[in-house]
Amino acid sequence: MNTIDTIKNNFVRRGFHFDYFEDCFDAISFVLSLIPEGSSIGFGGSVSVTESGLLDAMLKKNYDLIHRAIRTDIPYDEIYARMYACDWYVSSANAITETGEVINIDGRGNRVSAILDGPKKVVIFCGTNKIVKDIAEGINRT
Repeated sequence: MNTIDTIKNNFVRRGFHFDYFEDCFDAISFVLSLIPEGSSIGFGGSVSVTESGLLDAMLKKNYDLIHRAIRTDIPYDEIYARMYACDWYVSSANAITETGEVINIDGRGNRVSAILDGPKKVVIFCGTNKIVKDIAEGINRT
């Protein structure tokens, strides 16, 4: 069994749905296929989501994308409140472990809290560069 299969099995064992794609474009297409047009999406900010092109792809669709840099017409405190009520939340992680843990350390706490207790449907979009052996290595990566 290769590393990705091991990681997938460990995440599934912990109750996560896990998909892996060799190509970033396939991953983006998959995420877009999950989220119906017209959905509200909370986005707490992520270099991975932005640099991959996923954010641009979401902006081109008929989504109500809630993020402080995009929705400048709404006060910050209202944006953060709306993110919790969205249909979906899209973020990344600082790291994911081979044993199936997600590591996120967040200055304001908005991403971590939205992932844990916000929208019912959450996408954590990560590249293989985020894979670490264990929690200690993941914390060092942040």
